[in-house]
Parts: sequence; C-alpha cells; structure tokens
Amino acid sequence: SLFASRTPSEPMLVEVGKFLDSALPRMPRRYASPERMRAPVGPREVVLDRWSQHTAVCPDSQGVVRACGALSLVSRAALGLLALAHAYTRARVGLASAAGAVALMGVWRAASRLAAEFHFKQTSERHQADLAAIPSVFDDSRLAQGGAETAL
Repeated sequence: SLFASRTPSEPMLVEVGKFLDSALPRMPRRYASPERMRAPVGPREVVLDRWSQHTAVCPDSQGVVRACGALSLVSRAALGLLALAHAYTRARVGLASAAGAVALMGVWRAASRLAAEFHFKQTSERHQADLAAIPSVFDDSRLAQGGAETAL
C-alpha cells in the first residue's frame, strides 16, 4: 500500500484552509457572477507566459535577460574570431585554443538557457511528453485499478 507522510507545512495549510472557508462566504458580491468561476481558462501559452506576467514588469529580470543576450553575443563573436584567426593563420588548433572554444560555447549555451527561463517554454508538446513520462517514474497501475490505499 502507499504511505502518505505529513509535511511540516501541513498544519499551516489546514489553518489557511479554515480561514478561507470562513472568510470567503462573507466576501461582498461573491455570488454576483458565478459564471465567471466556470469561464474557460486561456491556452497554456497565455496563462503560463513568464514574459508578460513577470519579466515585462520587473527591471531586475529585464537586466538579467539583457546581460544574457550581451554575454551570448560576445561569446559567439569571440568564438567566431577564434575560428577566423585559426583559418587565417592556418595554425594547428592547440589544447589552449580548443579549451577556449569549448569554454566560449559553454558560456554561450548557459547564457542562452538562462535567458530562455524568462520566456514561455512549457509548450503543449513538452507538457504532453512530461505527462507521458509520469508512469515511468511512478508506477500508477495499481491506482488505475483502484487497489491502492493510502495511510495517514
């Protein structure tokens, strides 16, 4: 059988739930337009868009994205200059040059990936792939058959 352990934050969540259960019914105009509660949710690209919901209004995040773009541009330019220098001089690529090229590619990749974190990235295709991978991580065949019990 499956075992569910209590987390240290569970009592706090219970108290927040009790507060919401008691406070929300007293909220003015709570039931004025219940159809809004059943309104369809927008597409993932709109609901989970990190740029419009955070980065567009946060100067610090905009600075990080600008810095990543500049770092990516500088590392690509340096990589190109390194390649041109070796092509022009027809020198053999030494260990230092190869290590420098690998380091520049690493900086370019890291800056690009960090900048991508500030944009929408969880497309429907990636979401479906993540959902398909769940049974390989957690065998839920017993749950599908209704044979699992949870102990508290």
